[in-house]
Amino acid sequence: MDETQTASSVFRQWTALTALQILRIAHDTDLTPWDVTTLLILEGTGPLQPTQLAQVTGFPTGQMTKILDRLEASKLTRRTKHPTDRRRQIIVIRPAGRRAVARWLSQIATGTRPGRGGGVEVPSDLPDPTRVSARWNALVTPENERT
Repeated sequence: MDETQTASSVFRQWTALTALQILRIAHDTDLTPWDVTTLLILEGTGPLQPTQLAQVTGFPTGQMTKILDRLEASKLTRRTKHPTDRRRQIIVIRPAGRRAVARWLSQIATGTRPGRGGGVEVPSDLPDPTRVSARWNALVTPENERT
C-alpha cells in the first residue's frame, strides 16, 4: 500500500471512530450529536456568531438556535455581546464547556468510554483507536517535529 492509500485508510478509520465517539458522548451526556459537534467546533475556532456557526456546520439557522439554546441551558456556552458590534451576539464556551471538551477530546483520541455506559457500542472488528491515532499523528506531523 502506498503512502496515499495508507493516509486515506487511516483517515477513514479515524473518521469512523470519531463519529462513534461523538455518538457515545452525546448518549452519555444527554446532548445531541449536533450539540457535541457544535461545541467541538467552537473549541477549535473560538467565539463565533450564531450565523457563522450555522454556516460552518451547514445547519439551518433555526436548528442552530435550538442547539445553542440546549448548550446554554446545559451551562456549556453563553451568548454574549459582540466586542465591536452591539447589534450582534457571539457564542463563547464557558469553563464547564471547556472541561467537557477536554474530556471528550481525550476520549476521542484514546477511544475510552464516557461515564454512564450503555448506548452506542464500538463494533469489535474496528481497529484499536490508540493505534489509529498514533498512525494518523505520524502521517500528519512533519518529520522535523516528530520526537
